Amino acid sequence: MKKKLIHFILTTTLTVTSAFGFGSIGTYAAEGQQQELIEKNLTNYNVLDGSKLVGNEPSPKEKLNQEQISSKYNLQDVKNLPEGSNVIKFDKLEDLQKFLEMVNRDAQIEDIQEQPVTRGYGTRQVRYQRFGFGKIGLWADIKWNSSKTITSCDAWTTLTGITFAVDWQENGKATKCEKVSRNSTMIKGQGQASWVLFFEGAGKLYTQTVNMHYKYTVK
Repeated sequence: MKKKLIHFILTTTLTVTSAFGFGSIGTYAAEGQQQELIEKNLTNYNVLDGSKLVGNEPSPKEKLNQEQISSKYNLQDVKNLPEGSNVIKFDKLEDLQKFLEMVNRDAQIEDIQEQPVTRGYGTRQVRYQRFGFGKIGLWADIKWNSSKTITSCDAWTTLTGITFAVDWQENGKATKCEKVSRNSTMIKGQGQASWVLFFEGAGKLYTQTVNMHYKYTVK
């Protein structure tokens, strides 16, 4: 379990920028064109019932209409979606808003944790953060010498939990270890999560950039 597992990015500082997509599905977002509603029967796709998933989520304090939701969360129109794609369907507009609010809330959490006392000359560390119906894990293999000077650090991310209909693209350049001092390093992760969301026969692409980080000190 190493290197960029194409799953999820965890940084214990989660920063979010709206935008959801399905890996290469981003290429199906309409650009400057009239939206072509996907009127096919959803039997052509792998469908997850989003309304059931958000059943226990709190109702929005301010209920938005479809146009307001699309604007607030930067939802992009989808056309020519390939058959067999994984999608999430919502029966009620309120359920769609619940989902988007939940994901954005999770992505804005800061959760910087300190690690326990270390022994030996190396460790594998991980920090988890809830994200939607799954969780992101930010991992690091860290090694040091007898003087407790860090000699190497390798970071990567994972996504576990309910990962159906979620596409995670890790940013390899931004997922890394940054030296803080000779015996301390900051583990950082970044990636983009994407979904195709259906409501009233229309497909929408939602994408969000996630950043996390945590500090590790050899003691």
